[in-house]
Amino acid sequence: MRRALTALFLLALASPAAAQSGTCARDLADADALVAAVQAREKDFSENDDAKNCRLLRQNRADMVAATAIMRRCLTGHDRSENVGQMEDSLGYIDAVLAAKCR
Repeated sequence: MRRALTALFLLALASPAAAQSGTCARDLADADALVAAVQAREKDFSENDDAKNCRLLRQNRADMVAATAIMRRCLTGHDRSENVGQMEDSLGYIDAVLAAKCR
């Protein structure tokens, strides 16, 4: 579970050239807040509490899906492909963990 979170924190969400409008600037700030919330939850995971971990992973997934949608809309070029790709990879890992451990 931590692997997906660790990969996520390597993202550089908003470069100055990425925000193409005032709306995207605000939305990218929202995406950054969503990613920060995922990061803040890292300390809440427990090796011995699968139910809690599954709940946290579901919340992380929801926040990551929302942040990814913003990135798809507001980022361009290399920033978009790299950040969206990393988010999708992390989401794929979270989906695999959810399928295997969280029924």
